[in-house]
Amino acid sequence: MSSETVEVRGHLIDSGVLSRVLDDILEYGGDYSIDKFEVGKTPTDESYARLTLKMEQDDDIARLIMRLQTHGVNPTDPGEAMLREVEQDGVFPDDFYSTTNLETVVRLGGHWVPVENPEMDCGIVVVGERARTIAVSDIKAGDQLVCGAGGVKVVPLPAIDRSVGGFEFMNSEVSSEKPQALLVRQIAQQMRDVKSEGKKVLWVAGPAVVHTGAAPAMVALVERFQTRDENRGDIPPPGGDPGLHEAQGGGRGHNREHQA
Repeated sequence: MSSETVEVRGHLIDSGVLSRVLDDILEYGGDYSIDKFEVGKTPTDESYARLTLKMEQDDDIARLIMRLQTHGVNPTDPGEAMLREVEQDGVFPDDFYSTTNLETVVRLGGHWVPVENPEMDCGIVVVGERARTIAVSDIKAGDQLVCGAGGVKVVPLPAIDRSVGGFEFMNSEVSSEKPQALLVRQIAQQMRDVKSEGKKVLWVAGPAVVHTGAAPAMVALVERFQTRDENRGDIPPPGGDPGLHEAQGGGRGHNREHQA
């Protein structure tokens, strides 16, 4: 059993951050205990929570921490960032750190170094004393890439000013605050509509599929669609048309495209 102590600070209750953090822990198959929880007394006061996470494997807990960092959660003792040398062009190591779009810093040589150009679902490449995000398609053999969740901290977004427009931010089509279950149902219905019209679904899956543990579910979904289409005679059996399944790269940590 692996454990890690993490902390988060901000408007944890009114923003729903703490609720989403706890939901994500359970969704990833982890357990937790709340070791400390200080609630801000006034609307401008920040709250603070310290939790102990528990999971079966080190890799699982590292993946969970990466997910929680999208909410501004960080390990209390982040340690030093671990660098691995990339072995092949266009291929990230299995345990590469998948970035968020929040301000991020990495600890190198005992100093916190800001990550340039924060962007979602990229890697962090280190050149000399500088660190920046990099897409998997741009990585080259010999590059030094940050791996694991150690030595990485994210800076949470400032609190939303609800004095202007109330909760209008929830109305945005791209708001990450919307319930995930609703978004999943909407996507599932769109897929049904596309298939009922005799069209095909193109998946462009990024590193998040791996780091969220969703890869087996996605593979099963693709195979289910393919099997059904084969039974209906819509597509030839595997090997009959190599263009049906295209993969860019191999292994974990790179984008794949599937046409089902």
